[in-house]
Amino acid sequence: MFRFLFIYLSLSSPFYASNCTDIKSYINQNLPLKGTLDQEENGFVYVKVSDDYLYALHPFIQNEGYSLPPYFGNNLVGAHITVIKAGELSKIIIEEIGSTIPFEVIDCEVVHPPHWNAFEKVYILRVDCSLLDAIRKKYGLPPPPFPYHITIGVK
Repeated sequence: MFRFLFIYLSLSSPFYASNCTDIKSYINQNLPLKGTLDQEENGFVYVKVSDDYLYALHPFIQNEGYSLPPYFGNNLVGAHITVIKAGELSKIIIEEIGSTIPFEVIDCEVVHPPHWNAFEKVYILRVDCSLLDAIRKKYGLPPPPFPYHITIGVK
């Protein structure tokens, strides 16, 4: 169920994200700055990134009460960057599926997700990837309602 639940992040006032410098340093030294574009049957399009973005980075924020996001289990995709949410586009095959998508982690933020009521705070890694904007534009979609990101913790 959580696979289809998307966070519309209220980023007008993101909160201080602790350990960001250490997290970004760890990412740059140990994690791939790329993923693979994938699509679910319901139209959900995402960049599948290494699950180490969650497992390896969680220790940086767990003492602050963050848990791993509920992205694992039957029919769940694990660590990812949402590109097109389910239902946002008619059932269309995205030609770029399977492509390697490079990205850059630009910042860490703690946000209050107004449409994900199960959690008060979400720790995200904001990513920059102009290729994702180009894909959305190619299929007639506006820019996403939230910045591209990888969620690494929830509480």
